[in-house]
Amino acid sequence: MQTLHLAIVEMILRRLTPLHRAFLTVVVMFPMINVKAAPDPMGLKFFETEIRPLLADNCYSCHGPDKQKHGLRVDNLPYLLQGGESGPSVVPGKPADSILLDYLSYKDSDHEMPPEGKLPEEKIKAIQKWIAMGAPWPEAEVASAKLARKPGVFTQEDREWWAFQPVKTTAPPVVKRKRDGVSSNPIDAFIGAKLDE
Repeated sequence: MQTLHLAIVEMILRRLTPLHRAFLTVVVMFPMINVKAAPDPMGLKFFETEIRPLLADNCYSCHGPDKQKHGLRVDNLPYLLQGGESGPSVVPGKPADSILLDYLSYKDSDHEMPPEGKLPEEKIKAIQKWIAMGAPWPEAEVASAKLARKPGVFTQEDREWWAFQPVKTTAPPVVKRKRDGVSSNPIDAFIGAKLDE
């Protein structure tokens, strides 16, 4: 019976146009796409009462809006996700993969944060719990973050910059009045047209 169903499905798929197959793929795959839900209110409360004050008191002076040591900024979730020179600082839902916890735990003598002294264990556990919760952060703040671009990454705006457009032949404009001493070079026609404006 199962082979009969597979044969029918194969027959139907063979008769579909590529466009219909693509549409069917999207319809079937859409429920499997990981759509991020809005942060949990309890998670946001935990962030606002435990995590934000901890970050503000211990991290913002070196990794805030005014100063970003080692390219790291911690005053908004996208900055933590982007990370600094060592890579992403936080991997939501995966405390074991989050470099931030390694640095706070003083696991490596070359990377101990904050440098003034290790945080109390309950503060480190709070950060661990927050990351395990998915690192909730208020959506409006997340949306307002302006990420620094990494070298070699081009945005659509960069690609549209005039200098990166393909060279194209443009006919010289017609000059309305002749000027004395102006050569007949086609480049001069562009200058003359601007002067006529």
